[in-house]
Amino acid sequence: MSSFDKPTIESRLASKGVKWHRDDEDIIPLWLADQDYPLAPPVKEALVKAAKDEFTVYPQDEPLKELITEKIKRYNGFEVPSDQVMMTQGVIPGMWLSAMHACNPGDEVIVTNPMYYPFFLLADRVQARPIHWNMQLDEGYKFDEERLKKCISPKTKLIYVCNPHNPMGRVMTKNELKAIADIAV
Repeated sequence: MSSFDKPTIESRLASKGVKWHRDDEDIIPLWLADQDYPLAPPVKEALVKAAKDEFTVYPQDEPLKELITEKIKRYNGFEVPSDQVMMTQGVIPGMWLSAMHACNPGDEVIVTNPMYYPFFLLADRVQARPIHWNMQLDEGYKFDEERLKKCISPKTKLIYVCNPHNPMGRVMTKNELKAIADIAV
């Protein structure tokens, strides 16, 4: 039996997390990004080993940053100094840090709409105004460059990009990503 055969509705309802227990049992929850597959055996083994070794302290992150810079060079073809790599505990802390450092009250943050709701909340947290870069279902949620340009103002401090897009799951093309980068610059 593969790991992909293990997550059944019954096994998820037996889990302890809130995702499968907020709504009625006949509703399949898609509102929370908890994984629905068992942890991979190597991950479980590493967690058990860390607990047995009492490796519960903050480790040095420089070795991981070096590995990340090597991956970027190997796969993306450019060099990034390791001191420009920042480790976070997940996407929400990274988004919060970006908003806290880039925005002042009254600034603007561009957020695709629809979008994973924390993107909207973070603009509010820093008293920035979320500007909705609307995605259209009939266009396949294409990232429209001209629509983005209309959202930009002198007060724009951030353009939140989620790729693959959440909640639609669409992956941006290389041309779309380049267009966003060019507009941001």
